[in-house]
Amino acid sequence: MIKRLYSLFGGKSWTLGVLLLFLVGLFLRLYKILETTTFLGDQGRDAIIMKSIVTFQNLPALGPITSVGSIYLGPLYYYVMSPWLLLFGFDPIGPAVGVAVLASTALILQFLVVKDMINKETALISVFFSTFSWALIEYSRFSWNPNLLPQVALFSVYTLYKAVRTKKLKYFILHGLLLSLAVQLHYLALFLLPLSGFVLLYQLFIDQRSEPEVHRPLGEIALWAKKLSALIASFIAPLSPFILFEIIHSFPNSRSVLRFTQENTGANTTPFYNELFDTLQNCYRYVLQFMPSPNLTIVVALILLGLFVYGLKKDKSIAYILGSFFALIIGVSLYKGPKYTHYLGGTYLLLHIAIGYVLASIIKARRITGLVLTMLAVFLYISMQVPKYYFLHEREHQNQVDRARTIAQMVIDLEPRLPYTFTSSPEAYADYPARYFLDVMGKKPIEKEQDSYIPTKELFVFCEKECNPMDDPQWAIAHFNPKKITNIKTNSKYPEFKVYKLTK
Repeated sequence: MIKRLYSLFGGKSWTLGVLLLFLVGLFLRLYKILETTTFLGDQGRDAIIMKSIVTFQNLPALGPITSVGSIYLGPLYYYVMSPWLLLFGFDPIGPAVGVAVLASTALILQFLVVKDMINKETALISVFFSTFSWALIEYSRFSWNPNLLPQVALFSVYTLYKAVRTKKLKYFILHGLLLSLAVQLHYLALFLLPLSGFVLLYQLFIDQRSEPEVHRPLGEIALWAKKLSALIASFIAPLSPFILFEIIHSFPNSRSVLRFTQENTGANTTPFYNELFDTLQNCYRYVLQFMPSPNLTIVVALILLGLFVYGLKKDKSIAYILGSFFALIIGVSLYKGPKYTHYLGGTYLLLHIAIGYVLASIIKARRITGLVLTMLAVFLYISMQVPKYYFLHEREHQNQVDRARTIAQMVIDLEPRLPYTFTSSPEAYADYPARYFLDVMGKKPIEKEQDSYIPTKELFVFCEKECNPMDDPQWAIAHFNPKKITNIKTNSKYPEFKVYKLTK
């Protein structure tokens, strides 16, 4: 068993190296996760939906709403992560731990994938970067749909590579499933689709030309049609609830996407090459932990482009990696808005592999291992500075899960009578985390979408800062009339918190 494990990873030292990085990565993603995990409006809303799935109260056809354009994603993320909520007894830390464990386990899979595609030296160096990357660690410590996109994007590239090389049906099916998951994590993953389509159709064309007409198997096109059909079916199947919702409701998301695309195109006249430069510069900044100069940004882009051209001629594996990297970079560049860290998530592992490829080549060609080790040490030193590894340095943390639980208990202490309305001020959607705990505690308020339709006799308003619920323009508060404040609840643990009980 041990020998088989060593053989899988390429030897004893390689196995121990990967396992060590996995354990370090797991520690960096789980250490003080309860105190530091993000549990805000998005996470509270997601936890409510995940709970409804595992208790069979609701099987949603839509996933999370995006931050722009009122566009919804597919629901697959909810179904993948909801078992973690059940496993942790409905404690919302469960999905956060699930993301951390999956992202850490992906470090091992990343090594195996890159070792199979390129070599074990590139694989180990890339895993080193991924283990200590601030961006990957930060987005592995809480539950949110874009957080697993880096790993899913890499594995989708790998299955495309294997599908073309081996022609095995299982890789076509896996590629379709991973692409479906990727686009349900973030819409920017859609730019992997034309790349996959081009590669597969080009390979079909090459295969057809490589055989003389008289020797060409009559069923070759039929076999390719079968494999491509399986890929398409495996892509559509996880999206089927979303697609059915679109058909039944006259394609509301498709219309929102079209409207947002038109508005995004016309609202900003910045030239595309400026957006492309901005995207590349931000990508390097998130990966390398410092803002590169304009000249360095261009030089690195030219090196990567040269490496891609070299790969097309000499090493197809790195061409797959960089082709996918550039496809995602172009996709993000088409969005003429701020280039947030998670928008570029799909590129990080691909860039780590490209950097690992260059460094591994330097070691093999020049045998200057010391220089490479020095560069890795510098990257590690920069990564571990405050505030990037804040969970290692800071003693006090936000404890957002505990804060939400406390707010819910404050509401319950005011003895709400069902049905009742609950909201927060001034931010109307900051109440979702507490809503989740109220649901778990058996005192679920009416849903936010029903605030204006179901009349209630009690309204509870949570204020994290000073607010005046008697004169608040928010719909749920302003239309609760006539009203009077009958009680105010405070908490010694969080003295800034107040929950107002209003009655008619």
